[in-house]
Amino acid sequence: MGWGRLSEFAFLRENAESFFRNAEYLYGQREYNLAAFNVEQAMQLMLKYFLAVKVEIFRGPALLGGFSERRGACVRGYGSSTRNMRAS
Repeated sequence: MGWGRLSEFAFLRENAESFFRNAEYLYGQREYNLAAFNVEQAMQLMLKYFLAVKVEIFRGPALLGGFSERRGACVRGYGSSTRNMRAS
């Protein structure tokens, strides 16, 4: 995965920074409830940004291929063992 693909998530970070700037302005205007709301929105967007970046970094054909093969083996193994347990 190239680092260029991370720009897909840049809008989350940009929106978070915008909410934070707005929170600072509102705090200066003594609008504390609205400032707190904007801080909350900023934090949620930043969290979404960081999670999206982490997931994208660890997602790749080799990792997903290996995972899906292991998952399939576990599911196949689970199904056969439960059938064997019921037969006994």
